[in-house]
Amino acid sequence: MISFSCQNASDTEEKNKAVIRQIYEEMWNNHNIGIIDEIAAENIIIHGYAVQGREGYKQFVKLVFEAFPDIHFTLEDQFAKGEKEVHRWTFTGTHQGEWMGIPATGKKVTVTGMDISRFVNNKIVEDWGFHDALGVFQQLGAYPPME
Repeated sequence: MISFSCQNASDTEEKNKAVIRQIYEEMWNNHNIGIIDEIAAENIIIHGYAVQGREGYKQFVKLVFEAFPDIHFTLEDQFAKGEKEVHRWTFTGTHQGEWMGIPATGKKVTVTGMDISRFVNNKIVEDWGFHDALGVFQQLGAYPPME
């Protein structure tokens, strides 16, 4: 007996997009770090943050939660093609713990960014994240605003 899968590219793309929405709703906005075991490959690589593996990913997220305990993400745009998914986001939060060597300031920040995620079998294996780091540092008072 021979069987064939009828799953097409758009089904896979929609599933991958759903995984990203789950990350933002459950992990970031509801502080459910355990979801990483479900959505990330064991050897996930998060480029730009020197994060490798699920445990490294969990530690990174914990650091973000310590620095911005009231963090809230809004997923602005989302596109998928093949094994890749791209999304644009905004996060708001209050700087209540050390972040990147900057002690807590109590200042509210708004940060924009984008991620490209690569999937294999509906799990993220790689992610490239880009955000307005200078804007964050300026909002925290670590750098003067541009004139």
